[in-house]
Amino acid sequence: MRIACLHSVLDDPVAPRPPAAIAADLADLGLTEVAIDLEAPDVPADAAGAWLESWAQAVADTRLRIAWTRAAPVRWPSACMQLDAAMPLLVPRDGTVGATPADSLRCLVAQAAELRREMLVETAADVFPDARTASDLWRSLPTPGVALEFDLGAYARFNPGANVEIALLRVIDLVGAVRMRDVSGSHGDDDWLAPGEGAGEFARLAEIFQSMAFRGPCVIDFGRRRGAATLPATRRRLRDALAYLGDCGWHESRKFA
Repeated sequence: MRIACLHSVLDDPVAPRPPAAIAADLADLGLTEVAIDLEAPDVPADAAGAWLESWAQAVADTRLRIAWTRAAPVRWPSACMQLDAAMPLLVPRDGTVGATPADSLRCLVAQAAELRREMLVETAADVFPDARTASDLWRSLPTPGVALEFDLGAYARFNPGANVEIALLRVIDLVGAVRMRDVSGSHGDDDWLAPGEGAGEFARLAEIFQSMAFRGPCVIDFGRRRGAATLPATRRRLRDALAYLGDCGWHESRKFA
């Protein structure tokens, strides 16, 4: 399966790193894809276009591929038009327009047609409280060009006690991308963990995606741990996550050796 990493995992929120440095780190780890987040706090609001151009150059130099760009067309109309039309656009849950989830989905379908690109929409507890709700909504409307991004960690956190495997099977044919982050399962723990650091059953989930011949990007995302937030420590956590995912069957382990 296609394994990517969110750019902000290896960024520094205090002193943002240039795209070239992040891309080089990811390539050194053996990754071939990166997901970039235009909504991240390190992105200069007054220079989004230049920031995207820097990323375009960085991926060209390292031969990385951009898995998707997270951006709301309502906030970044010029930047979204600037993006490569072949690149999927991930729309954050607060970046949709509409009084109801159905209205928001209709708006996204219209935007996908206008921008002539694939659109992904984040699953969110406040919009899609469970997989059944998301499935029923998607199947009640024509949604060409729009797919779900299934966030394994967020679903587990906002649906405590729910079976993620059953939820995923309900919507697997609607999923265009996967966000791979873990949670501890402990009440009150708000840290997003790297795959393998929490309670996620990634081995079983890998079997489901493989059985469906899933071809979308699987994007690793996690936050920096308090007390261990240095860049070298984060690199080690990312390397460990890649090894763990290989053991679970998400990719060939030797690729990231």
